[in-house]
Amino acid sequence: MTGPGSAAARYKEITARVAELVERQRQRDRERAAELDRAAVRARQELAEAGEREHIVRVIAEAQWEAAVEALWEQRWMTIQPLPALEDLAPQRAADVAALDGLPVARPDLNHLDREVERTYQALEEALRKRTFLRRR
Repeated sequence: MTGPGSAAARYKEITARVAELVERQRQRDRERAAELDRAAVRARQELAEAGEREHIVRVIAEAQWEAAVEALWEQRWMTIQPLPALEDLAPQRAADVAALDGLPVARPDLNHLDREVERTYQALEEALRKRTFLRRR
């Protein structure tokens, strides 16, 4: 039997349909691969930007720490410690910072940390100004 209803014709229909489905899947896979490539490029850019931002925040924090140490140098009664390493602070502070920012624990917001360092330094400067002002009277 070699007519339109024959096994050979049915086989050709099935294999043509399978080939069509395979090609569609390959096209979807190519599109998905391109999408993932774009996402990977974006992720690498974000990672580089985050590294730069972290470096800037760290430099600012170190500069403000040094300024605070200099401002407190005259306070002989106070024991001034070196700037704590980020690794020493991160485990104990990450959850607190993340909770303030509403972020997962693994991603404390550098902008928040930067603002916190600035706010704390300004409070120190203000306290020292008030104390100096009161001592002069």
